[in-house]
Amino acid sequence: MNIVRAGEILLHFLFPVSCRVCGKIGVSLCPECKDELPDDYFPDEIASDIPERALPTLFEGEIITRDINGLTVYSAAHYHDDKVKRVIHRFKYDGARELCRPIGVHMAKMFGKCKADWLIPVPLHLFSERGYNQSKELALGMGDFWGVGVIDAALWTREVPRRATSKIRDDITYEDFRLTQDIYGKRIAIVDDVCTSGMTLSCFAETCRRDGAEVVCAYTLASV
Repeated sequence: MNIVRAGEILLHFLFPVSCRVCGKIGVSLCPECKDELPDDYFPDEIASDIPERALPTLFEGEIITRDINGLTVYSAAHYHDDKVKRVIHRFKYDGARELCRPIGVHMAKMFGKCKADWLIPVPLHLFSERGYNQSKELALGMGDFWGVGVIDAALWTREVPRRATSKIRDDITYEDFRLTQDIYGKRIAIVDDVCTSGMTLSCFAETCRRDGAEVVCAYTLASV
């Protein structure tokens, strides 16, 4: 073990922190992640740690487009890209809520013009202990960039298993969602963090259509 690594471990024991992106101990943001992530991924209190850079480099390649039961789903990245997966795990499982809105802004930049009147996030699962809905936070960042309103207008009607990387979710139907606001006659776009099989998005879209909305498309950060 070299002296630098030993120092990082000692620092972690004295001041237990870890890189909010990759999890490396001893630093709140490691140099490798600092070089790869855009300025606007991070909250104001650590903005001074980010070098001035022109454009983000985390999401590379083209937008992923899928058709799921007539619903067009646009995704900004592949879930199995290691960098993308680490970021998702940070805000989804490690409480790094502050990453979501800046990522949403970047997603909106990638997707271009929005044709919806409102963005509606897929609701947080019943009895979730996360304390915030990452899909809503992403939608708020997207809405900020586009100037489009975000309405937290839906609830799950029952608890369903969380299967973040499974492509099997055939037990979900449109009846598993309930709208809490009137969306009749509105053009809406659905926002979620990850698209796996697409059944959640498809069924949620059907719920919105049955309440009289035109579902323009769905946007997700990543696609499995």
